[in-house]
Amino acid sequence: MATLIDSYSNSNISYDSPISNATYHGQSFTCSQTLPIYSCTFYLKKDAGATGNLYAMLAEHSGTYGTSSEAGGYGIASSGDVSIDTVGTSYTAITFTFTGTERYIMQSGTYYTIVVFRYSGGTGLVYTGTDNTSPTHSGNKFIGGTPYATHDLAFAVYGELFAPTVTTQACSSVTHNSAVGNGNITSTGGSVTRRGFCYKTGTSGDPTVADSTAYDDGTFGTGAYTKGLTGLSASTDYRVRAYAVNSVGTSYGITAQLTTQSADAPVVSTTTTSRLDRKCVIFGGNVTDQGTETVTERGVYYGTDEFSQTTKLTSTSGLGTYSIFLSGLTPNTLYYFKAFATSSIGTSYGDILNFKTAKFHSSVGDKHPLPSFELS
Repeated sequence: MATLIDSYSNSNISYDSPISNATYHGQSFTCSQTLPIYSCTFYLKKDAGATGNLYAMLAEHSGTYGTSSEAGGYGIASSGDVSIDTVGTSYTAITFTFTGTERYIMQSGTYYTIVVFRYSGGTGLVYTGTDNTSPTHSGNKFIGGTPYATHDLAFAVYGELFAPTVTTQACSSVTHNSAVGNGNITSTGGSVTRRGFCYKTGTSGDPTVADSTAYDDGTFGTGAYTKGLTGLSASTDYRVRAYAVNSVGTSYGITAQLTTQSADAPVVSTTTTSRLDRKCVIFGGNVTDQGTETVTERGVYYGTDEFSQTTKLTSTSGLGTYSIFLSGLTPNTLYYFKAFATSSIGTSYGDILNFKTAKFHSSVGDKHPLPSFELS
């Protein structure tokens, strides 16, 4: 597939520039994409009966671009021959195709010259269509070693689009539910419009874009890139590979193996009660290990049912011991309690302990008697 790199319209032709035997005409231009040269077009005509052969050449640039450009050094790539028999007596677009090893990779933003040569031994004249009245192309025409700052050839240069190439590196920043994919676009083949990673569970096979994906859309060149892979399962094997998309198609890197970390819940124990006075009890817990994620809530559940403690009291978050003050309980009642700690992984519980409040005591004139406790 070919794409236009640079051109100057044949609608601007105002001068017939003859190509003699064993000489050449050319135009300087700027490469707009990093691509192999595919073909070029010159607008040519001939005198009736003219004979011989032509070919095109991509060459380096020398001189000052736009005013004194000409072919510098040796030619970089040459096209196949074109017979002058194919050229008409009025201006026609004549295409020269570069094949095989002659498809030199032009670099974006670099100046080049494109040249049409006429072999020796031909008869009659062949002309290149030229604008010598109001040229607007950023480059300039040249004939042999003579530049013409106020002339432009009618021409076009095409590059060959191809699918991008991309490599996959090992994932980094691996957790129990996420990782960072690492890839590198080594050639764009045109303009890469999407880059990312595809992945699936398992230890064999290659994922495709039909599986889970994480990607960015835009216009991307060559170079390394990363993308977060989220929503993964803990302690799970994944197959991951980089991919890149352009107008030609989708390309993949090799597949890398990824194993997520385990997802460990917090470890918490229930601490025994203590008595401050007849009004209250203190109980709590000890978070000895937060597990994979930070403990965001910890506290105590309590109630009078040994198998279901539903009333929740919370303390601070994080690691270590904590205590909770509780008052206003019912006298002569057995209570059960257990510590808990919660993270994004889940909630863990300590052992169920119990205490019993003491019987109600009052004295004469005491209008608001308070419960007392029997701690166990």
